[in-house]
Parts: sequence; C-alpha cells; structure tokens
Amino acid sequence: MAHSKSQQQLVNAAERQNMKNANTRLKMDGCVRLITHPAFAADILEAGEQRKEEERQKQARGELHDAWKKVQDAQQHKLKMWRDWKAQAKQNGEKFTEPAPKMIKKKDWVEKHWQGCVDDSAEPPEDDDVEDI
Repeated sequence: MAHSKSQQQLVNAAERQNMKNANTRLKMDGCVRLITHPAFAADILEAGEQRKEEERQKQARGELHDAWKKVQDAQQHKLKMWRDWKAQAKQNGEKFTEPAPKMIKKKDWVEKHWQGCVDDSAEPPEDDDVEDI
C-alpha cells in the first residue's frame, strides 16, 4: 500500500511540474470535497439558476440595444431629411411650416416594447413605425 501511494505521489508531482512548465492550470486530482448536505443543495441550485438568469438578462440587454439602435437610426435619418428640407426651403425663400419630427426617447420605447415581456426567448416585437419615423 505504501509503495503504490508513494509511486502515485511521484507521478502526481511530475504531472504538476509538467503543467507548470507548460503554463497551464493544475488539474484537480479528486481531492476536492463536494458539498452534499441537503441544506446546501438548494443554495447551489439557486446560485446556478441566478447565473442563468443573469446570462439571459445580459443577452436580452444586447438584443434590446440592437433593436433600439435600428429605431434611433431611423429617427435620426428622418430628422436629417427634415433639416435638409428646411434648409432648402430657406435658401429658396419659401415659408417652411412643417413641424419637426418627434423623437421617441429610449426610456419610452423600452417601456412600450419590452415591459411585460414574459417569454425568455421572446424576440423584440417588430415595429412597423420604424420606416415612418
């Protein structure tokens, strides 16, 4: 028994030395104790679910940002066209009475399109008004 244990220790030491030389992380060789008490099982499960929820929220924020960027770009394009139209009318000496396009604030857009979205895999609703802004 002692002979095989000492051989195993020598093998493990050699593996660790090789890994250190290769600049890699050390592998766990079964010496880690897992928490198996039932009181901790619920906490471990809850922590795993919380990590999944945080990851889902991070992905949803990315999708939300992309969807808002499309709306914002359309709004800015419409505003730029309005400004060009106004400048052209001023150069021609014409009276310009067209009101400026109304810009939607990001906060209002988010509340309108994303509040109450229950489904985790729900995609942002298509905004038919994007072309009209």
